[in-house]
Amino acid sequence: MQNIFNRIKSIYDNEGLSLNVYKSYRGEKGAGFYLEKNNLRVGGVSIGEMEINLLCKIVKKLKSKYTYNIGVAFGVSTLSFALASENNFVIAIDNFSENNQGDPNYVKNIASKVLSTLNNVNLFIGVSPVDNEICLNNIDTKLSIVFIDGEHTDEAATLDFRGTIPYIDEKSVIIWHDIDKIPKTFENEILYTSFFDTKIKLSTWGRIGIYLNSSHNKSLLNLLNNYHE
Repeated sequence: MQNIFNRIKSIYDNEGLSLNVYKSYRGEKGAGFYLEKNNLRVGGVSIGEMEINLLCKIVKKLKSKYTYNIGVAFGVSTLSFALASENNFVIAIDNFSENNQGDPNYVKNIASKVLSTLNNVNLFIGVSPVDNEICLNNIDTKLSIVFIDGEHTDEAATLDFRGTIPYIDEKSVIIWHDIDKIPKTFENEILYTSFFDTKIKLSTWGRIGIYLNSSHNKSLLNLLNNYHE
């Protein structure tokens, strides 16, 4: 998957942005990335290279058709999903409420520009789950993947997950980022729907957690149970 990471890096390079490794702490495997422009940091910290590789492997294993990416920031996770397969259409949503460089539109403009380079991405400026119907009204099958990486509170993450239930089924896979920040939601929400019977925690940079149905996703379950970098 190194080629996909290099493609992501080059997309930002073309916009005069440097994708730099954030310092590792607490024993994480790998590290996230931050953007730098003119020696100034832009926005927060993204998923790391290990997570980029994992997301790409999941897309390929599922032969994903539609991915719903809740929480975009400057776009690394969205790019990962989209570059993993040109047949995977990524619907991404973020309200870009973070204020950066004194301009509330700064990160939004970066994300809009880099994501517009790909034909299989549709970026919505909005709020999950309020705007889910607008974002997802044109899909013709259930979502293959939901990636929840929005506001990292139990209340917000619960709403994000429950808002996608009309658009998922037993074949869908839910990927949660930063589950250490939303422990109650991740542990309890699997009980809210009969779609999923398995939850998995991975020791990645941002503590990825996954819900899946073991009967419908045996090959993915095997990959995840044996996953390491």
